[in-house]
Amino acid sequence: MAKLIQRGALAGVLGAVAWAAAALAEPGGLAERLAQLDQLEPSDWGIRNGCLMLSRVRSMQFTDDQTAILELPAGKQAVLRLAKPCAGVARNGYLLINRDGRLCARFDAVAAIDNGFGGMRGGMRCQIESIQPHLGLERE
Repeated sequence: MAKLIQRGALAGVLGAVAWAAAALAEPGGLAERLAQLDQLEPSDWGIRNGCLMLSRVRSMQFTDDQTAILELPAGKQAVLRLAKPCAGVARNGYLLINRDGRLCARFDAVAAIDNGFGGMRGGMRCQIESIQPHLGLERE
């Protein structure tokens, strides 16, 4: 029984290696997308000096308590990272704290919505550390 499980695990690993090799070899595949990461120009995403005009942001979805994906025009995406995890921001939502019509790293922040006793209010302030272009690597 143990040998059967080991053979099954080995077959799974070999299958994953074969998929990765095929993905790296295909035109427009993973290898090309990885090479593009070094060539990303933030200004092509509308990011200048760590800032992005809020009017360009179509949606902002936190994937965890420190990272959000920003949907931008023309199907582009940017990743927003907070300086440290902001408890509850992915689960409860957020309030955006900024000074003008721009979203800027190191100057602006988000606050997790606190739905505790007494109604909805902003929780701890969490500073934005960076806003960078995002290029998905998943297979299409």
